Parts: sequence; C-alpha cells; structure tokens
Amino acid sequence: KVVYKLKVLKVPKSSISIGTRAFTVGTVSGALIGNTVKENALIPRSYMMTSPNDRKMDTIILSRNFVADAVECVSPAVVNITGSVNGYIGSSSSISGSGFIISKDGFIVTNAHVVSQFKDRKVLVEFKNGRKAIATVHSIDAISDIALVRLDEITYDLPTVYFGSSSKMRAGDFVIAIGSPMQLQNSASFGIVSATARHASELGLSNNRSEYIQTDAAINIGNSGGPLVNLDGQVIGINTMKVKGTDGISLAIPMDIAAQIIDQLSKHGKVTRPFVGLKMTHYQEPIQTVKRSKKKTALAMMVNDADIKVMVMDVIASSPASQAGFQSGDIIMEVNGKEVKSMRDVLEVIGLEVGKTIQFKVKRHSVGEITLTLTTAPER
Repeated sequence: KVVYKLKVLKVPKSSISIGTRAFTVGTVSGALIGNTVKENALIPRSYMMTSPNDRKMDTIILSRNFVADAVECVSPAVVNITGSVNGYIGSSSSISGSGFIISKDGFIVTNAHVVSQFKDRKVLVEFKNGRKAIATVHSIDAISDIALVRLDEITYDLPTVYFGSSSKMRAGDFVIAIGSPMQLQNSASFGIVSATARHASELGLSNNRSEYIQTDAAINIGNSGGPLVNLDGQVIGINTMKVKGTDGISLAIPMDIAAQIIDQLSKHGKVTRPFVGLKMTHYQEPIQTVKRSKKKTALAMMVNDADIKVMVMDVIASSPASQAGFQSGDIIMEVNGKEVKSMRDVLEVIGLEVGKTIQFKVKRHSVGEITLTLTTAPER
C-alpha cells in the first residue's frame, strides 16, 4: 500500500469539481474540509484495500479508478452458468445466467429462474480465467428467486465474494452490476441506487411480498444471478430483473434478506419460513385542525410521518399471534425494543427463523400499552 501524507493547502473554489468534496492531482487524492486539506491526512493511493474488510474509514476519498478497483475485487468470483433443456450443454437450446462463488467448498449463488429447469441436473460453470467446470443444481427457492449451484469437483483454491449490508445502502449510493448479459461474460455496468426498498406490489407483482433494490445500473438478459456490489467490492444484492420496456429501472434482491435464504438452502436444501398469524396494515391517526379566514372556516386533516403506525387487522385462529393474545385493532408500537414505523420494521425482526421469540409492545384502545410475546412457528 502506498500512503501519502498531505500538508494543509488552500484550494480555490474553482478547482473543486461540482457535486464532489474531493480533488485529484495525478494519483494523489486529498480530503477537503471547506476549502482546506485536512492536515496530516493519510490518504491511500487507491480507494480499495487488499480486501473489503481492510477499509476502516468512510472518509477515504475515491481514486480515479474507484469503479475498476471494486470490479477487480469481486469479478474473479463471478461466473457464467449455462444449462440445456435438451441435455446437451452448449446447444442452441442452452439457457445461461450469472452467479457468484460464496464458499471454498463450491457453493455458487444464482437466481432460481436461471436454473429452475435443471433441478438435480448438471450445468456448466465458466470462470473469469477461462476455466470450466461441471456443477449440480443444489437447491431452489422459487419464492425468493434464489438458488444454489455446487461444483462437482474443486481443483484449485476458489475465489469468493464478501457480503455487504444492503440495509446500509442509501438512494444515490454508487453500485456496480457484474455478470454475463447476452452471454458477454465479465461485463460490468455502473450506476446508483435509485430506491432501497421498491416493493413488488409497486411493480405489479401482486402475489409477491418481496422488496428490491432499484438501480439504474444496466441489468439485462444473462445478468440474472450476478452480484450488485458497492464500492468496497462487497455484494449488497443479487441482480434479478429489469422492468420491461424501460431503461434505467433494474432490480436486485437485497443481500440482507438473501443471506438468510442462502444459509437455509446450503444447510437444509430448502427454506422454511416462519408463521406468525398477523395481518397488518399501516395506520395513520390524523390530527384535526381548524383553519379560519374572514370568509369561511375549513377543516384540515394534518398527518405527520411520526403518526404512522402499524395496526393489526386480523389474527388467525390458533396461530402464534392468537396464542400470544393479539387482537384486531392493536397498534404495534415496538418490536424487541425497536420502535415500529412501518410493517417492514416488524418483518425484519421476524426474519426467516423458526422458533424465534419476539416481544411486542402494543397499544390497545381499552387497556393502553401492554407487552405480548410470541414464538414463530413453521409456515403452514
């Protein structure tokens, strides 16, 4: 690693790029505080370290090669996956997609729709270095659109990806989609996070409760199953689809959710989802105020974001929620000590763990605030 020590330096405003807080001289970057470089600031030659875990500070400034650095970090573990519906891999009826290696023992993550036709059958895996290997479709979860493929034989030390936290991503963060669009292997496209939690219902997927990372990084046919990575080279999503007839609206499965699915698939070959028995909705309690003028009096309904709560619409009989004492009309205030502002807060705590004990603080009209405890059961 090459480290430069920079002295205090006044920089004219005209030399600062619009929309940035950094300047570059050759290959040396400096951190700006106002128009002054921080004294004795230690700035690495490149934004990326030898591994994503080496990056300790969020204040490190991007180098001129920050996208290439992230791609170089993760691309050795990105693969192209090809299967054939007639059993002859490489034939005109072959179907291909992307994937990424997550373990030294040969597990590869991809989309379920990439390999759904090849359950318990062989597929061809091609690595960035040109090597090819045969793998078996290990497990598929159609609901989440996630699948695992496992190499039949491992002949060398496999490169693997690092997982990042999708929940830490914000709209506007840079991301890179890597994969094999149209079988053009090791392609990378660059963009930003357009939305961190685009619900499936907003996309017309009425029977899907999933949320996606929306990005304008190009995700085309063949990109499915490849990684969406942050600038640390960490996988924060699984490239899944683009909205038909549009440009710049691509979607990826958030890694925080995907990691739970992957863990169950690798251990059990299937996903067992928890059952709680609550039907919830968002609830707003408006504050009525009267606006008066010389000519008329109007009633205005004022709603503040802080007034948005989650209300229990229905409780399924003999469910964990019913046994815990939930009732229709209960307002969920907290889950495991965390304030609830949306149904997403509740679902994140429930997660995918069966047998998990969860404590709820609810507000009941006739009683006030009470605490209820339930344990998740296997889905029915």
